[in-house]
Amino acid sequence: MADNICKLVLTFYKLSNELGDTGHVRNVLFENPTIFNQASMSAASLNQSMSCAKLRHHSSPSSTKRVAPIRMSSEKEDLITVSVFHEEQAGNEEEIEKFILNIMLEFHNKFGALIQGLKPTLNEMNEYPDVCKTKAVDIVNSFKEFEQVVDDIKGHTSLH
Repeated sequence: MADNICKLVLTFYKLSNELGDTGHVRNVLFENPTIFNQASMSAASLNQSMSCAKLRHHSSPSSTKRVAPIRMSSEKEDLITVSVFHEEQAGNEEEIEKFILNIMLEFHNKFGALIQGLKPTLNEMNEYPDVCKTKAVDIVNSFKEFEQVVDDIKGHTSLH
């Protein structure tokens, strides 16, 4: 799962580069999707010509469920990217930014030298993924202990 999340974050950065932006992604908002229950899905499949907008309009309130929007907030510094997925809540932007910066600082303090040493390997993995003997999981496992640091940082915030 972590590998897929990394790929998602990387995709946003690549998209930003391709659009001629700075290549830096600070926030991505995943809007509230409408989730339909089985009854409304059956009704939708019976009338294929009905547009999604009409389906939403004609659905009864009990047949849909609203989900809180999710925001991906990110900071990037050299080879380190910290991305946090969190529920969108008004007024928590500053605390999220502080949380991300604290994670980045602690990661840099703990693993900065290791990251610098990994640069050639990371470049090889990026340029020649099919022939590189080092696998992403091997590198990720080097940082497994950092999960506890993140939990400790989170424990000093009001984020849950």
